[in-house]
Amino acid sequence: MTNPEADAQLHWVLSQSNVPVALRLGKGTKLQVKVPFAPDNRVWLQGGKRTSPKWFGY
Repeated sequence: MTNPEADAQLHWVLSQSNVPVALRLGKGTKLQVKVPFAPDNRVWLQGGKRTSPKWFGY
């Protein structure tokens, strides 16, 4: 069952272009982050950890 108000709010949050967003879709899922573009985003997001960020387009 979906909640139209929650879906609309999520769409609004993800449509922001200058505001970083961190989202976890449930227990056991990886954290998803949407950040404004910067050349050093990959290094900053990885933060010296083993897991490398995976990129996907919106």
